[in-house]
Amino acid sequence: MVSINGQEVDYLSELVIDEECITRITIKEVERKIYDKVRSETVVNVVVKYEATYITIVECQLVNKSYRMGSDCNESIINLKYMSSLLLLDYLWISSQEIRFTGINYEITEITELLGVYPYKIDYDELAFPRVECDIKGDVVSKMVGHGFSYFVAPSITHEQDGLHVSMYGRIQYSGGKERNISEIYELLNSICLFFEILSGEIITIGDVPLNHGERSIKTVGLCNFPKNKLNSLQSNFDTRSYLRKGLFKISDFEEGIGSAITVFYKIQNECMLACEAYKQILLDEEIKISTYNKFLKVMQVVEGFQRTKIDESEEVEFDNKKNELMEKLDETDRAFVKKYTFYNGQNFRKCMNEFTIGSIQIISGLPRTKAKEASEKIIGKIINDRDVYTHASKEARPILTIEELQAVNYCYKSFFRVLVLNNMGLSERIIRKRLLFDRKFVVYYEKLFKLKIEKEDNYHDTGEFDQMMW
Repeated sequence: MVSINGQEVDYLSELVIDEECITRITIKEVERKIYDKVRSETVVNVVVKYEATYITIVECQLVNKSYRMGSDCNESIINLKYMSSLLLLDYLWISSQEIRFTGINYEITEITELLGVYPYKIDYDELAFPRVECDIKGDVVSKMVGHGFSYFVAPSITHEQDGLHVSMYGRIQYSGGKERNISEIYELLNSICLFFEILSGEIITIGDVPLNHGERSIKTVGLCNFPKNKLNSLQSNFDTRSYLRKGLFKISDFEEGIGSAITVFYKIQNECMLACEAYKQILLDEEIKISTYNKFLKVMQVVEGFQRTKIDESEEVEFDNKKNELMEKLDETDRAFVKKYTFYNGQNFRKCMNEFTIGSIQIISGLPRTKAKEASEKIIGKIINDRDVYTHASKEARPILTIEELQAVNYCYKSFFRVLVLNNMGLSERIIRKRLLFDRKFVVYYEKLFKLKIEKEDNYHDTGEFDQMMW
């Protein structure tokens, strides 16, 4: 071991990385003078040297300490156990410097599917039986999308003993023009995951995140949020079913508008932070296959968190004018009471539900507002009843949604959130409808709740070049 929080030392240590990519390090026989300097620190940076390579373990938290008496009764031997979620390989931290990086590049689950870019050129006219001739050529397809982001998809052709293995891989890159510290990188990765979770409707995990440090690339352990024993499955090839999901939205769906879409996404994320957090919790419940009333309440948080950001300023002014007008007719005591306890609270929950639901139905089914309202009134009444029952306990009120209806509500309104966000980001109603038609669960639940169908175009199978090539 080389240093603890900048204090130069020469200790033996034991380092273990568990299945969740958490680094645990035990520092043995720490001197009292060193322990006194770090004992009050919330987190420390630890540098170790292994086979001539420096490893920096970032922001370690103390989880345990043990003491025993040494051969000299006046001295105690101290062992310290730390844990950290980030380890930097081949990186030597110097205490006078903040750990900062100029950029990152990373992979996520289902990356080639979510990017929607096809890197091969295959002449299918040559695929004629009984004589088969197939000339496969591949090129790296890359794109700068603005805001410091870019991506590429590259072909991968491996010659093996039993034949030719054809696949592809992709990566996303970020370089924002300035150095970023660890907290900023975590925040950036969280935003990236959320962006793709809205596209896919499922949890997105990060597989590998090298950090750019000048001209060097620093390998990390811990920024990945996927268990180590499953990392091997992240290499998606042609023979996986994941390539056959036309229901997943893709970066390519935005065509040339992905840069402006990212701008709107950041705005929505900042305005609807609680809605976004509730949405991620819903995805986690689905990942571990939990369906409870708490999940229903999280869905309601998504609705309210998304809609309540839209404050109607003219309505607020109208409320204040009416309030002042009424106060003039009151005596001093009543006027003081009204002034103290009467405020404009924005949209009530029913109005949030109406706007959220009607707006989604208009996009999905192409109905006028009046028809969309008629189709949603009955189910909205049930939803509001159950939401009030679960949030305002009563001896008399009872939930009225069946278990099947509750599951349908959870799935449909999670999808409505995606639809509204993607539409605000510039995705066309046409491609939204096409993709949803291939989400069989949504098609069934949507018709069950609202007795409506997704507006269908004659060429609804045309969902872009990537799907055409893969199908």
